[in-house]
Amino acid sequence: MIEQTRFMVKTEAFVRRDEIVSYLEKHSDLKVCIYRDIILSLDDIENIYLDDKDSELMFAIQEHLKNKMVRIGLIEGENAIQEFIFFCGESYNSSLCSEGTLRRVFGLENGKYYGSVFYYLNGIHKASSFEAPRAVKWFRDKFKGNDSF
Repeated sequence: MIEQTRFMVKTEAFVRRDEIVSYLEKHSDLKVCIYRDIILSLDDIENIYLDDKDSELMFAIQEHLKNKMVRIGLIEGENAIQEFIFFCGESYNSSLCSEGTLRRVFGLENGKYYGSVFYYLNGIHKASSFEAPRAVKWFRDKFKGNDSF
């Protein structure tokens, strides 16, 4: 079944955003449909990381991403949600991800502490299978009128 999901190239990998999109399309059966380079607001972060809104990690996410440039967009393909989850990598820690996955290739090996919370600089955010339909809707609502889908 053809599906869509949302992706985000986070600030630590933003300088390689074009390379990441090219790599994704060359090494998977997924297609990047549309994307935007934006500066994230706190409202954007809370919508993108809705699953983490009540966790200790949210403070670290906000501190790391607020008012920073990211590339955010939609990916399409056969079983795109699960395919993109797999292609991103199986861990937050880039060095533990399989060879060839986005996080292994483009993520940084180090991380950063925000207070007592360690934040992995893996370069890529993926929507969970549960979150993906809402994530696509959020993207479409935020950018409607700016381009055709």
